[in-house]
Amino acid sequence: MSRLRRFPTTLVALLGLLLALIAGLSWLFSRRLSAGDVYPEYSSLRADPKGIRAWYEALETLPGIRVERDLRDLQKLPADPPRTLLLVGVPSASWAHWPAKDVKAINAAARAGSRVVVIFAPENGVEAERLEKEQRQRDEQIERNKDARKRAEKRSTTSKSKPAKSSPDKNADAPSPDAAEAKPEAEKTETKPDAPKDSTTGTKPEKTIELFDLEKEWGYATDTRVFDRRLEANREVRREPGTPAILPERMPWLSDLYFEAKLLADWRIVYRRQGSPVVIERAWGKGTLVLVADAASVSNEFLQKSPQPGWLAWLTGPSREIIFCEQIHGLALEPGIASLARRYGLAGAFFVLLLAAALFVWQRATLFVPPDREADEQRLMYEQTAGLEALLRRTVPPGKILAACRDEHARHARAGEVRRLSEFFKDADAASKPVATYNQIVRALKRRATSLF
Repeated sequence: MSRLRRFPTTLVALLGLLLALIAGLSWLFSRRLSAGDVYPEYSSLRADPKGIRAWYEALETLPGIRVERDLRDLQKLPADPPRTLLLVGVPSASWAHWPAKDVKAINAAARAGSRVVVIFAPENGVEAERLEKEQRQRDEQIERNKDARKRAEKRSTTSKSKPAKSSPDKNADAPSPDAAEAKPEAEKTETKPDAPKDSTTGTKPEKTIELFDLEKEWGYATDTRVFDRRLEANREVRREPGTPAILPERMPWLSDLYFEAKLLADWRIVYRRQGSPVVIERAWGKGTLVLVADAASVSNEFLQKSPQPGWLAWLTGPSREIIFCEQIHGLALEPGIASLARRYGLAGAFFVLLLAAALFVWQRATLFVPPDREADEQRLMYEQTAGLEALLRRTVPPGKILAACRDEHARHARAGEVRRLSEFFKDADAASKPVATYNQIVRALKRRATSLF
């Protein structure tokens, strides 16, 4: 019983430690996720200076505006209804050649009346020049290696084609039987249909993704230049004449990326930085396309230091439905039991089931009725004569039990006691009432023993 009393205490202690562990992990993850640095830069889930969560939450507070994070593939975006699609933090180099299926979905949405806003990640001109120089050096090294390989192959082919100096042999030009047999086999191998192979490695090429040249399709091109940030004019952009008055005249700017003006015949330039276009817009079907060269202009840090509500309102446009496309950052929706439970409000049911399971374990492990106090000594479950009683029940029939007791007593008792007790067995009902007769005999023997003393 003492073990049963200790078990609930241990169980409660373990449950308390488990709950403390869960609470600690929840607090740790909430602190980690609230900072937001676990998410990619310029994600609407990121709350640090390099995120855009402040923009997302500001739009959520506006009445009549529906804001949504879309974690699906871009190719799964429906064309209708018209809305604003925000793609923030896209690298300009990768966006120039994007998967064709995603581009088709974006073009379809724009032609149906949506406003597609692509905001490129900021780029440093000095860093871009360094990377471009390193890439150019790698390309030159690859070309030099190819030229050296070709020269080596050419020398090897020339040395093999030179005839060997030997005595003339009339059968020298005749092909050997082995060569004659090998030639048809080689021809057969060459004509055998097979999957195309890489000419350099001889292996089958991996499945490739069809890419789309967006710069050629949309008619733009990007480049970087080094701006002297010591000059105040180089740290800001200016609004072009004829653009909406809701836009601010000047804004601080970070990225060294810009769009080449000579290719922007169909585009309207909205902002320039020292003469270089950095924000452009054009019509595309029933909708519009907007390209912005600096995602830092919508970041949490920018909104804290230099908020520009007119700039953000112009980017989102007149649509009442705004979608932040998070798939471009590598974030994907993986539906599971937990996500379905959150979607349909079943979190409370989960905690109810958890409580029911805890109560079941408690009920199985705990005695609700207080146990009896334990004696100092453990009592036996059977009497000392239990073995004899069991033996008698098996060997002596109930009708002969009194006669068996008489015979056993007669073997050890005196002759006078035997004669006196025989009077009890003369009664005809003695055999049918063994218990009553046995009690009479016991009382008679007790009187006899008392009278002797």
